[in-house]
Amino acid sequence: MKNIIWYLRSTSFNLDANSVALTRTITYDALTQVYGFYLRSDNYTDKLPLFCAKLYPQENWYERDVYFTTADRWEKYLEDKDLLKSCLIFTCLSQRNKCLSFIWSDNRFYKNELCLSQNTLSDEKLNDFELNKSDRYILNMWNDILEVAKNTNNYKNNFTYWLYQIIQDLNTYKYNWNSYTKDEIKKLILSKTEKKFVSVEYLELNTKIDAMKKLLKEYYKNQIQDKLFEYELLK
Repeated sequence: MKNIIWYLRSTSFNLDANSVALTRTITYDALTQVYGFYLRSDNYTDKLPLFCAKLYPQENWYERDVYFTTADRWEKYLEDKDLLKSCLIFTCLSQRNKCLSFIWSDNRFYKNELCLSQNTLSDEKLNDFELNKSDRYILNMWNDILEVAKNTNNYKNNFTYWLYQIIQDLNTYKYNWNSYTKDEIKKLILSKTEKKFVSVEYLELNTKIDAMKKLLKEYYKNQIQDKLFEYELLK
């Protein structure tokens, strides 16, 4: 179990759209029931392109139900180190990755290793790759977000963060002089008039998050998308 390093709450990682993949499980039966597989420290970079393939946006109406994930070229994509690097960076930064650092009901701390700039296994792996201009630019923006996030009230020094958990836990809202996380504010029963008095608590952080979301779309399009088609992970 030592090499199982993440728990991912996603249905998007496997080539089968109906399966739940990259799922941490503790029994063989549980694994077969979810049609997933173990994500280990020695295989995770090989699996991340599958996650990225499932995130192809199909933004135009005429693309929907036209492109599908395949494995027609088998593992040919594994020879492309730039693709593995780009998928690692994208997954570690994207809000579509739902990994969390958390303390479970057993009082054990579970560290999210699938994020960057926080002394994680992903940081170690990224050092094996040569970064290009686009890589450095998006990583610099991420470091800016992380620095701002550290000044929020909910920030925990022992947690590792990436965009999703920052959005959920740190990018809070103010209402009636109280602070609420994204989930907490949704649970409030507010009228249309009352909703007008809800405001973002950390404007700089919120602005940087919006900019990062846009940059991630461009990064996916320019660094990842074409290669997914080239290696027929998309077809």
